[in-house]
Amino acid sequence: MSNPQAAAIIAWCAEADPELKAVASIEQSTLIVHGSDDTMFPSINAYRMFKAMKNATLVIYPDSGHGALFQYPETFVAHVTTFLNQKI
Repeated sequence: MSNPQAAAIIAWCAEADPELKAVASIEQSTLIVHGSDDTMFPSINAYRMFKAMKNATLVIYPDSGHGALFQYPETFVAHVTTFLNQKI
């Protein structure tokens, strides 16, 4: 079974792309969700992705780590619902 998200993360981390050209090429509406205290992927990375993309929404949850969506499940569901309803 293939995991496209894992492959994309590994490829993104393995290749130098200081100008974020690969991320900037994404035209699909994208919701970026991140924890403010994620030690695996610093939150500045999420912000840089957001700034590079044409049609992105960024949500950073306070006092949360890599599993921010599990730390704020109700808020996460509300954000996803709002995001998806705006894109219909």
